[in-house]
Amino acid sequence: MDPGRFSSLLASLYDASVSAGWTSVADLAARTFDSASCLLQVQNRLNGSGQVLGHTSNFTAEKMAAYREYYYAHDLWATRALELGVGRPVIGSELVPEPEIYSTELYNDWLRPTGIFDLVGGSVALAAGSVGLVGVHRPADAARFDHADRLWMGHFLEHFGRAVDLQNRLGQVELRLSAAHDALERLDVGVFVVNTWGRVVYASPSAETHLRQRTEIVLQHQVLTLTDPTRDAELKRLIHGASLGAVGKSLSSGGLMSVPRREATPLTLLISPLSPGFLGSGSAEPVAMIFIGDAQTRRRPPQAVLAKLYGFSAAEGQLACALLAGDCIQDYARHMGVSINTVRSQLKSIFAKTGHARQAALIRDLANNPVLRMMQS
Repeated sequence: MDPGRFSSLLASLYDASVSAGWTSVADLAARTFDSASCLLQVQNRLNGSGQVLGHTSNFTAEKMAAYREYYYAHDLWATRALELGVGRPVIGSELVPEPEIYSTELYNDWLRPTGIFDLVGGSVALAAGSVGLVGVHRPADAARFDHADRLWMGHFLEHFGRAVDLQNRLGQVELRLSAAHDALERLDVGVFVVNTWGRVVYASPSAETHLRQRTEIVLQHQVLTLTDPTRDAELKRLIHGASLGAVGKSLSSGGLMSVPRREATPLTLLISPLSPGFLGSGSAEPVAMIFIGDAQTRRRPPQAVLAKLYGFSAAEGQLACALLAGDCIQDYARHMGVSINTVRSQLKSIFAKTGHARQAALIRDLANNPVLRMMQS
């Protein structure tokens, strides 16, 4: 065994854990063990599930389909490897002696036509009751695997298990982050995640809009900064306390701030502790979350959403959107070129469909519905 090639094989394992490039791992494993055949898989014998991660080219699509549909459940090598004990490297002849393997359906119908006679491999425990299985194979006319091959396979199995578990953890983190980020990006407030010193490590699209359109809040060397020095000092104090509070190094839970603006209502900032695990990077760096609210940029649900939710007609949906935008019915009637009686009739129908009897209550409930506010106008 060439130690340099084996080191490259281990590196390819961890590359595969983030790129899912298991076929290249199978190819390299075969070459490293002086073979041309390798199969990497995950099985759960408790529920009968299985997944082939990667394989060399001798496992054709037809062969793999046959394995999944039938021979997977009759793989005597895999069954006896599991019976022998998870985590142990094995040689094929130790599992099934040559006279016995010749008489099996697996060998005559699947192994021999695939060019497989001898095996070095084994199993490794994974999460949720699954096991990882590795098999490297040689044909009948090649040298048999020996004790040294088994020792190298033991090292490989250990790293194979870690790489598969790492891939599963990364997949779960990615899913959680995707869901969390999607939810944040639908909020009608801007969201920043910053470290203890205010450096931005995440910004929602709405937060980035604030940076482009506002002069009161800016980035200076990637640090979130208020242009008013006094209020900026207060912001930094709240960020520092909140971020350390999330890791048990401060009693601060953050706080609220108002940021005045010229010719506009103030911005509202809520600074809150946040677990470093939200970022999914494995970093333990303390962070805080900042919500930025702007009453002038509240999102309103699209007309089509209101129509689908309440069964509004096109005219009723248009009126509801106008009321949410702050129009009064007299101005709306004049703008649309219809009579005030027509508008009142449409409003009466809206009341009937939403269960409201007063315009103020209708607008309040539509404007404050958190799900509707997630729908972009």
